[in-house]
Amino acid sequence: MTPGPDGSIEGGFCLHYAIVLMQALQSFGFPARIVSIDYSVWGGHEVVEAWSNQFGKWVFLDANFDTYFADQATGVPMNVLEMHDIFLKHYLAGKVIDRDEWSREELAKMAHDAGKPASVIGVLGGNARTATLKTYEWWNPPVEQTPYCGGYGPLVMGYLRYMPRANYLSEPLPIPVNHGRTHWGWTGYTCWYDQQTPRSLEHTTFTNRATDLYWNLNQVDFRAVVVKSGLLRIDMVTNAPDFKEYELLVNGEVLRTRRSEFEVHAERGLNRIEMRVTDTMGNRGAVSTLECIFIPKTEEN
Repeated sequence: MTPGPDGSIEGGFCLHYAIVLMQALQSFGFPARIVSIDYSVWGGHEVVEAWSNQFGKWVFLDANFDTYFADQATGVPMNVLEMHDIFLKHYLAGKVIDRDEWSREELAKMAHDAGKPASVIGVLGGNARTATLKTYEWWNPPVEQTPYCGGYGPLVMGYLRYMPRANYLSEPLPIPVNHGRTHWGWTGYTCWYDQQTPRSLEHTTFTNRATDLYWNLNQVDFRAVVVKSGLLRIDMVTNAPDFKEYELLVNGEVLRTRRSEFEVHAERGLNRIEMRVTDTMGNRGAVSTLECIFIPKTEEN
């Protein structure tokens, strides 16, 4: 951001917009985090991933361009790692990214030669840049950009760095020094690596296991134990943020509890048990379902 003619602050860059979006989502009870992405030491981008109860996954949101990206075949929004895999396959098949050797001109040529990935659609909200960004050819970046503008949204999906926290309002520190204005050398990130994007020397924490970065939220895991004929004990567990209670639907009857276990007296025939979590803001997680058929012993052949 730079001072305007009257001394007031004007403008911003991608990290500012990403943090605002992240905290707006959090204020409504939606878990969200910052992800830093780049393909060279001279530029990159900051985006948001938010947990979607609807799709049961983390999804990638670009506040700078008011855009999200979805799978062309299914319409399901994609996360950063999914976009990373498409980026590598479509533009850099079999190649290792050398962050010291890339240039903006090479990026533009690569994008022009390969064109738009057919498997991805970009959904533009149209409210970026004070509602002036009505078209966004994210696969076709211009060469002429400001010195610290690293690229065009998902077209910089090379090296991925996940911010290990999202509580900037309650805990202002620590923060990356000059975050967004350098080559993202802060050592506090959890960084992704693979054969095409190897470990970078300036970072210390790495993983190549997707489950280290993409865990499930707002879901119920359970087990059912037969206590005796016609009686089940259901044990539940969840890692839902801001957990309030379990919402249960047992053979059509709604029950609510904070306890992690409950008993069900099975009815003759089909029994259906649905379990979901609710948080302190009223958001409801995905439904976990158990169906079982109970036949009393006196009716067994």
